[in-house]
Amino acid sequence: MKSAPWSIFKSILRNPLIISVFLATPMAYGQVPLPNWLLTSGDYLAQMTLPLALICIGGTLSLASLRESGGLAVSASLVKMIWLPVIGTLAAWLCGFRGAELGILFLYIGSPTAAASYVMARAANGNHELAASIIVITTLMAAITTNIGIFLLQWGGWI
Repeated sequence: MKSAPWSIFKSILRNPLIISVFLATPMAYGQVPLPNWLLTSGDYLAQMTLPLALICIGGTLSLASLRESGGLAVSASLVKMIWLPVIGTLAAWLCGFRGAELGILFLYIGSPTAAASYVMARAANGNHELAASIIVITTLMAAITTNIGIFLLQWGGWI
């Protein structure tokens, strides 16, 4: 069953992340200063967001759903954590990026899947179990792939 374009558009406009971007853009463009208490509160909230999101994802993750979406989750995670960083870093190197810029691009491309993707998948009535599996797998893989990637880039003399 396909969704009507208008209903998809309305669900995008009701997305809290999209709403916050639309509300923040004029504030950023106008360089509206925020009070220190709001900045401090925002910093505390930002520091808690990732651990809380990972705890929530871990709490909803079941072994049955992990087993069910295992092949797809592993292949998507391999693409995200190995193939995209290799191809993206090579393309950046061919475009002339060197040193710290190349290393930053590698880390950016090879970062784990954002925890917000689970929230987005759930809000869009998507496969949030698959999203949770991919987040968990890529987060665990990042400890290995980023270290190996940085080692190889340094060993090759590219960064």
